[in-house]
Amino acid sequence: MSAASVITAADWVGAAFLATGAGAILVLGGFDTPRQSARTALAAVTAMLAAAFYAFPALGIPALHLGFAAVEAHYVLWLAASPLVLAALMVTATPAGRSLLPMALTAIFIDVAMVVALAVAGGASGGAAVVWFIAAAILLGILAAVLWGPVRSFAHEGHPVRAALYDRHAGILTVLWGLWFLAVLLGPSGVGGIGPVAQEVVFILVDVAAFAAFGLLVALEDEKLAPLEEGAEAEHMAERAAAEVPYPLRPAALTGEAAEAERLIALHYRRVAEREARRRARRERVAVRPRKPAPAATRAAAKREERPPRHPRKRPGLLTALTATPFGPLTREDALPVALVAGVLMVVAHADKIGGRRR
Repeated sequence: MSAASVITAADWVGAAFLATGAGAILVLGGFDTPRQSARTALAAVTAMLAAAFYAFPALGIPALHLGFAAVEAHYVLWLAASPLVLAALMVTATPAGRSLLPMALTAIFIDVAMVVALAVAGGASGGAAVVWFIAAAILLGILAAVLWGPVRSFAHEGHPVRAALYDRHAGILTVLWGLWFLAVLLGPSGVGGIGPVAQEVVFILVDVAAFAAFGLLVALEDEKLAPLEEGAEAEHMAERAAAEVPYPLRPAALTGEAAEAERLIALHYRRVAEREARRRARRERVAVRPRKPAPAATRAAAKREERPPRHPRKRPGLLTALTATPFGPLTREDALPVALVAGVLMVVAHADKIGGRRR
C-alpha cells in the first residue's frame, strides 16, 4: 500500500471521528443557559468544520488556493477552527456578569497571526522557513502568556469551580498546540525527523483531541458552570469583594502646632461634655425630689379635671331603628333592591289568593 493511500485512509478515519464527536457534543451538551448554549454550539461547529476540512484531502484536494498561494488544508483548518476553540475557552473564563471581549479579540488575533506564520513557514524553504517558524513560536509564547496571565487572573475572580475548569482547559489546549508545532517541526517541511505518513497521523490525533475530544469535555463539564451562571457566582463575587475591602488606615501622628491644636480642640469638647453631664444630673435630681402635698381643694379640682367629660346618650329615633340591620343601616341605594325583594315575597305569599281571584 502506498503512502498516499495510507494518508487518504487516515484522513477518512479522522473525518469520521470528528463528525462523531460533533454529534456527541450536540447530544450530550447542555442548552440550559445562553452561555452554555454558546459553548456547546461553538464546540459542535468546530468539530464539524474540522471533519469537513479532513474530507478535502481525502477527496484528493490536499491544498486550498487562498488568493495567489496554495495552502495545505491542515493550516486552513487551524486558521478557521482554532479561533472558535479560543472563543469557547474565553466564555469559560468569563465570570457571570463580566465581559472579556477585548482580551478575547486580542487572543484570537494572536492565534490567527501564529497560524499564518506557521503556514508560511510550511510553504517556504531554507532560512525563510526558519524565520517564519521562529516567529510562529514567539506568537505561541505570547498567546500562552495571555492565556496564563490576564485571562487566568480574570477567570480566578469568579467562582473556584470556574477557575479550576479554566486551568484544566487552558492546560490541555497549551499541550495540544505544542504537539502541533512539534509535528510541523519534525515533518518533511521541517527537519525531516518523521515521514509524511507519521506527520499525518500526528496531525489527525492532535486535531481529533483538540476539536472533538476537547469540545466534548467542555460540553460535559458545562453542567458545573450552569448553576453558577444562574446567580450563585454573582453572590460569591459580591461576598469576595466585601471581604477584600481594606480597613481604613490610621492617620499619621501629628506634631508641632497641629498636635497642639488637636489637643486644645479635644480639651474643649471634653469640657463641654462634662458641663452637659452636670446639667443632666442636676435635672434628674430635681425630677426625683419629693413634692409638697397640695391642698384638698386643689386635689379635688384635679380629680374633676382628670375625669373624662360625660356625653348624654341619645336614644335612636324611629327611622334609625327601622333601617338598622346586622350588616349596617340601610341607605337610599338599598331602597330599590329592598323594594323588589319585598314585592316578590308578597306575591309568593299571596299566590293562592291571586290564583283564586283569577279563577
